[in-house]
Amino acid sequence: MNGLGILKGLCVPHYDAKQHNGSMRFAASEKMVRDMSDYPCIGIDENAAFVVNGDVVRVIEGVKGAKCYKKLHNSITGELEVSILGEEIVDGSSYSLSTLGLV
Repeated sequence: MNGLGILKGLCVPHYDAKQHNGSMRFAASEKMVRDMSDYPCIGIDENAAFVVNGDVVRVIEGVKGAKCYKKLHNSITGELEVSILGEEIVDGSSYSLSTLGLV
């Protein structure tokens, strides 16, 4: 599915929620990431925001513990690499789109 074409990547909103079939969205996204391994995936928890302003991205917690994630498929090892954006920085941390591989 094509999005707006603003970012080069995949997006999984409600990353921490269950789908209508009972499976977790973060788990279901793994096949998508493997199938489209040229693109990073951004997972956005419910109650979190991934705010893009120019080349700057901010991660905002709507409630404590809500996060955004970057998921990549490592084509060499075949493993999925998941990092939590802003884990080591306070709420409101910012990144460059190019650093995240989204441009």
